[in-house]
Amino acid sequence: MIGIKCKIAFLGNEYILCEYILNDAKSYYAAPYINTGLVMNSTFKIECQYSIPKNNGIFVLYSANEAGRCDQLRAFGNMNTMYFASGANRSEYSFSTSLDTKYTSIHDLDTATINGISVGTNSNADGFSSTAPLLINRDSFSTYYNPIAIYYMKVWLNNALVLDLIPAMYAKTKEYGLLDKVENKFYGSANSKKFTGKILSGGGS
Repeated sequence: MIGIKCKIAFLGNEYILCEYILNDAKSYYAAPYINTGLVMNSTFKIECQYSIPKNNGIFVLYSANEAGRCDQLRAFGNMNTMYFASGANRSEYSFSTSLDTKYTSIHDLDTATINGISVGTNSNADGFSSTAPLLINRDSFSTYYNPIAIYYMKVWLNNALVLDLIPAMYAKTKEYGLLDKVENKFYGSANSKKFTGKILSGGGS
């Protein structure tokens, strides 16, 4: 029993709010991903809430990597460990994780925290620049994008909120994706594969 669906009017269309969206692909060849088109820089800060539903190899939560260069920005992991990487020196921080546990991470050039606990400090950060856009659920130069559930994501550049993404389903097409409350834009999958999700229940409109 789903209950009463929480619906909102957005861009003149009706969307159903979700608790999360999920890449539930059985292999990376069948995985959907989101291309935000947002080019990142060294002032970035990303806050994201996610969970790992099952162990199916390495996943990538988000990335903005320039192929062939040493610059790196990404959050990736598996059922046991979450890694954050940033800066031209490719520094990585790691944090032990568990399946089906909800985590909230905050990641900038110099630091990363999960559920308020420091993952690490990058004292040697030497900047980040790239022409690669921010991708969600995909790495810019690898094929690692296995199952992960996303509850929300916020991105700041130069201390300004530029993305405020919440999970939703476009009611007309039943497509799951992320609504951006900053630019009033819906992001569906950038390829032919589709996300699934869990529809919120309860009142609201």
